[in-house]
Amino acid sequence: MPSGQFVDSHPVLRQFSHATHRHKLTKTFLRGMVDAKLKVVHQPGNMKQLFEIFDKSYGYFYNSLLEMMGIKDDAAEHVMLHIGRAVGLTQHSVMFWKK
Repeated sequence: MPSGQFVDSHPVLRQFSHATHRHKLTKTFLRGMVDAKLKVVHQPGNMKQLFEIFDKSYGYFYNSLLEMMGIKDDAAEHVMLHIGRAVGLTQHSVMFWKK
């Protein structure tokens, strides 16, 4: 993420920019996480849509952790997406039960 007036003036984007440059992170994962968090989903249409949200919000987070540790492995990335789905299902199931 290039530095600029908007990035420099926003504390969260400054940290994203710093982490991206310091750890040489793939911007796709960071953009995917941000996009997933910005989408407001009250009632997903189907499981595929729900899994896409979990992949981007939780799976991309875990894949970013792999990148920070210097692990570049397709199998590990695939496992992290599944872990992200499991975490997402667990977190959102708890939210649904509380209603």
